[in-house]
Amino acid sequence: IDNNGFTDSYPANVIILPDPAANFHTSIACQNMVVTFTDASTANGGGNIGVYDWNFGDPQSGINNTAGIPDPTHIFSGYGCYNVRLIVVNQTNCRDTIIKPVCVFKAPPVDFTFDTACLNQLVHFNGNSGTTQIDSIVTWSWNFGDGSPLGTDPGTTQHLYINVGTYIVTLTVTDHHGCVHDTSHTVRVNPLPVAGFTWAAPFCTGSALQFTDQSYVPSQYTGYVAKWLWHFGDGSADVTVTIPNSPNVIHTFATGSFSHLVTLTVWTGDSCTASITQTVTSIPAPISNFEYSTANCQGQSIQFTDLSQNNGGGNITSWTWNFDDP
Repeated sequence: IDNNGFTDSYPANVIILPDPAANFHTSIACQNMVVTFTDASTANGGGNIGVYDWNFGDPQSGINNTAGIPDPTHIFSGYGCYNVRLIVVNQTNCRDTIIKPVCVFKAPPVDFTFDTACLNQLVHFNGNSGTTQIDSIVTWSWNFGDGSPLGTDPGTTQHLYINVGTYIVTLTVTDHHGCVHDTSHTVRVNPLPVAGFTWAAPFCTGSALQFTDQSYVPSQYTGYVAKWLWHFGDGSADVTVTIPNSPNVIHTFATGSFSHLVTLTVWTGDSCTASITQTVTSIPAPISNFEYSTANCQGQSIQFTDLSQNNGGGNITSWTWNFDDP
């Protein structure tokens, strides 16, 4: 319309371009784990999408809070729910925005205890501590740090080390959400003591016998033998000796046998143990006996005749008579 009131018009076609449709999917979101975001946006007939603008709603992650690629990953700074925003822009500069809440599950707490570790003796590991939430755990993975296959026993397990040294043992658990967490402890495998003893030989049946301890710990180890247990194999009570008492003992075997299996078991201060068994053989004592004439008169000689037997212990070499006549 001009100043004189005349009008005119011009028809034109206006093309409304469709916006893209923003969308995405996520993997399981767990504390301290990488979360994968997968773009599920569609062009919607408006041309290829060329710009992806991600904001993970996690300002504490700093520069990692944003991304500009179709399928980014992100590690959230803590557990809880975050509003993740995705803006997509197509080649005609049309755009769409979507915001989805992403809830990050707390990592399952995990810990374990273990007893003294000794060479070639089973070490018991216990994951059923007050920290680990047993009911929520789906899988267990034990890495004993010595190159052996992983253990999968739930909660508790045991392992035998064949070399002395220090090992990093790691327990990894997965809960019913699919969240994974692990913890590690250093396990020191101590060498075993070496048990040994000697005794005075030969010795005669019925006489007291001295046993001398010769146990020790390997020279490269700073531990010490702290306990000894003597088992004499003759039905008598065992003898237990603890430091600082002398481990050397004296024992008289019960009669009836000339051979006894004597076992010495020793423990170090860290409870590693070893034992040794040796056969201790006694020599049969001779059987003393004599006879004499029955018709004896004062002032006359009396004939005494030895009837002693060697009893299998070798020839008799000395005789000592006492006539009870001081």
